[in-house]
Amino acid sequence: HRNGGGKVSANYYMDRTGCVFILTKGGQAAYHAGRKTDEYPFYNQESTGVEMPAGKQSDILPEMYASAAYLAAWQYQEGNPEKKPSREEMTKYIIGHGEIAEYTKGKVTTHNDFPRVVADAISYLTWQLLQKV
Repeated sequence: HRNGGGKVSANYYMDRTGCVFILTKGGQAAYHAGRKTDEYPFYNQESTGVEMPAGKQSDILPEMYASAAYLAAWQYQEGNPEKKPSREEMTKYIIGHGEIAEYTKGKVTTHNDFPRVVADAISYLTWQLLQKV
């Protein structure tokens, strides 16, 4: 499913079954990560926002984690069709709200879902998927 191209706060929306809805056109930024500064490297043009219907970490279901890994693998492969990433590269590729909140001391987001440990698990699954293509 696609959005008509209006301003949105995420590039993708994932429902509780793991189904992903595309909210932006190719190359369109979603307004979820703010502007780039030397202090905060996360920003709209270089990051992809995925929103999930979860008020807290425990609301994120296994199907959603698996879908997040497949989405990240697809996105990586779109931009790097001939390249297999290193494990370290994948840990830098996937960053959650919790890590951004910690890094920015709450100035960009105060959401603490998807901390680094969860992003590491997703990045590992994504890395495994990309080794098989």
